[in-house]
Amino acid sequence: MKTNRLTLKNILSVLLMTLGMVNTTYAQQIFKEGALSYNVTIQGPADQYEGVKEYKGTYVITIKGNMQHKELKLDNGFNDITIVDGNKEKVYSLREFGRKQYAIELDNNILKDKAKVWRGFSLSSDGTQHVVSNMKGYKGVVKYPNGNTCDIYYSKDWQPGTDMFEHFPEIQVLPLSYIINSTGGMDMHFKITSIEARPVEQSIFRIPRNYKIISYEEYKQMKN
Repeated sequence: MKTNRLTLKNILSVLLMTLGMVNTTYAQQIFKEGALSYNVTIQGPADQYEGVKEYKGTYVITIKGNMQHKELKLDNGFNDITIVDGNKEKVYSLREFGRKQYAIELDNNILKDKAKVWRGFSLSSDGTQHVVSNMKGYKGVVKYPNGNTCDIYYSKDWQPGTDMFEHFPEIQVLPLSYIINSTGGMDMHFKITSIEARPVEQSIFRIPRNYKIISYEEYKQMKN
């Protein structure tokens, strides 16, 4: 009968395997229901009369499976709500126009074309760590196929359960702090303030009754 000897090499091998199994299990929790809250600072280009324009606000992403409710509020009164129905592949933007309230169904083809510039990005990191709102973050650089880059701090503890970040399609880590450089020289700074993994009422993902659902084409005609 063959006897297996427990050598030091065997023991180390088993220990490493066990540690690896534990880390894989514990390393990331899937964020599939709850709310992520960010502080937002928007800085515009310098104005010859007013200098650099800056606005502050909040950005809250609430999810439940494939359903998303995103709300951006700024201190200048700007308020934008987007509802994503991932089950039906529909996206609505809640807007007020002419003292009336509308739920504009956005064109999925336009959204997909817009997202092409961000898909296929790579995320690199030198391992530098930094605490962001009492959460351990890792410094990284997102590089897009067109050569543009984005500085980011991210958490390895959480993995988004659905595709919820427009500028980071299908990212496998949770952005804690990042800067988006938009057209016109405007920068948007996002910094997470809380992660709430909790049950969410289905009602937040419904179009409010006082909102009329219209197509994007109808909305464009109204603006003209």
